Amino acid sequence: VYIIGGDYVIPDDLIYAQSFNTHITIQRIYGAHMDGTAVAVLSELSSLSSPTTAYVINGAIDASCVTAASLSTENGYPVLLVDYSGPTDATLAAISDFGLTDIIILGEGVTQKTISALERILGEEHVTKQGEE
Repeated sequence: VYIIGGDYVIPDDLIYAQSFNTHITIQRIYGAHMDGTAVAVLSELSSLSSPTTAYVINGAIDASCVTAASLSTENGYPVLLVDYSGPTDATLAAISDFGLTDIIILGEGVTQKTISALERILGEEHVTKQGEE
C-alpha cells in the first residue's frame, strides 16, 4: 500500500497500527511540499515504467486534482504540481531528470508564468492544454 504525502496526511502511528494488524507492507511517498511529493511519486513511477508525458496542474485547486488523479490512472502519466507563482526548480529539474518530453496542462489555475517556463525547456509544441492535444 502506498501512502502519498507526509505525516500530516496520515499520521505514522495510524500507518504502523494498520500494518501491524493486517500484516501488509506500507510505503510512504512524500516530499517537503506538494511539488516535492509529486516529484517523489514520479520517481517511484519511473522505476516501474518510463513515462514521457506528464500532466501539470495547480495543486491548490481541488477539482483539478480530482481530474488529474483520474486521468493519471487511466493513461499512466504522472502529475506535477505548481501553484500560482509558477513551477519550482524541483519541478523543472524533474522534467529533464526523468526524460519528460510532453506536458498537458489541466484546469484553469496554471498561470502563463508556468506555461512560459515549460515552453522554454520543452518547446512550445510540447506544452498543450487539455483538449488541444
